[in-house]
Amino acid sequence: MPTTNTDTMAKIITEKARITQRLAQAEVQVATLAGQLAAFDSVESMITGTGSRAPKKQTAIPALNTPSGVPKRGRPAKSTTTPKRARTPPDQSLSTFALQAVAQQPGRTTSQVTTYIKDRYGIPARPNHVGAALARHLKAGRLTSSGTKKNQLWYEPTAIPMQRTG
Repeated sequence: MPTTNTDTMAKIITEKARITQRLAQAEVQVATLAGQLAAFDSVESMITGTGSRAPKKQTAIPALNTPSGVPKRGRPAKSTTTPKRARTPPDQSLSTFALQAVAQQPGRTTSQVTTYIKDRYGIPARPNHVGAALARHLKAGRLTSSGTKKNQLWYEPTAIPMQRTG
């Protein structure tokens, strides 16, 4: 004999009442355990001598809408409403960009090269990284420099004809 709609509805209502009652019992148990945890924390801080901490006040019972029925601990999940724009790596290296900046306008300082790279290519390059790249070019002979270490100006080497001896 098939069940009627009223029988089904009655079963649903009783099951809903049973689940609601169990949820209320779980909330009471969570509140009790939270109180015990606070008491244990205060006793632990007194024993270890980490200072007098005021016991944590629990203003409300957290909502139990996680799948397992237990509130999640730790860091909250990141919001997925506004995804971050993925940054694609540049086609060339920072070292190449630094060399191009000096070639574009010789006589730049390291901070001017850093600003040029940021404005032209959109790469937030750190000044010490740009300075290291310029120093590698200097060592390899692709750049020359003049001025003091603090106000060092960067140039492309000029083509000096080699003189033959003897």
